[in-house]
Amino acid sequence: MTIVDAVVILFLLLGAVLGFKKGAIRSLVGLVGTIAVVVIAYYLKNPVADLLYNFVPFFDFSGSWQGLVTLNILLYESLAYVLVFVILYSILSLILKLTGILEKFLTMTIILGIPSKIIGAVLGFLEAVVFNFIILFVLLQFNVSHTWIKESTIAMSILDKTPLIGSMVNETYDAILEISDLQEKYEDTKNKDAYNGEILSIMLKYHVITPETTRKLIESNKLDFNGAEEILNTFEGGKND
Repeated sequence: MTIVDAVVILFLLLGAVLGFKKGAIRSLVGLVGTIAVVVIAYYLKNPVADLLYNFVPFFDFSGSWQGLVTLNILLYESLAYVLVFVILYSILSLILKLTGILEKFLTMTIILGIPSKIIGAVLGFLEAVVFNFIILFVLLQFNVSHTWIKESTIAMSILDKTPLIGSMVNETYDAILEISDLQEKYEDTKNKDAYNGEILSIMLKYHVITPETTRKLIESNKLDFNGAEEILNTFEGGKND
């Protein structure tokens, strides 16, 4: 068992305990609300990411990522998702406070209170699975934590087998794994143009970024590596859909 496995298990148990304390109604609203927030945030992140592309400078990473300007795309996609998620979840938290009043009526009687807490524990566990998925999916995109997550059996099972949410981010997930596989290929090379080119091709293939947005980034000199224009030309007009 890895450290990541242990942390994930503790997080799942914590979710069950919190669900037990909150009861059925609050836990049900929390689970449904969290899933809704995850889905809505995923589809609302694109315009936010476009704003970040346009108004925030691209970083020059260090270490093995030095010179890989294309990875800024994943960075800002992740940041955009987190920003939208935090805003939407803050709204959900207000709704959860209102449902807490209803839960108090259930816990006033032992007959209703005990089943409510048991159901709440199950729902709390499922909500923790959703939160684990979000955290792991975001951390998977960073070089420091990527290897740790891939070595965790439980973490990868959550990423591979979580229904609905897993299928929603399937293309981005596959893109991240393909990009990570390029590290060994380009480990000893200084040809960052070719490395950037393959990363951009993967992102366009899996629709992480659109050809229209890519065109804007090239014209603004944010994607300024040799070969970017040629790669984009092969995807414009839906030639590689």
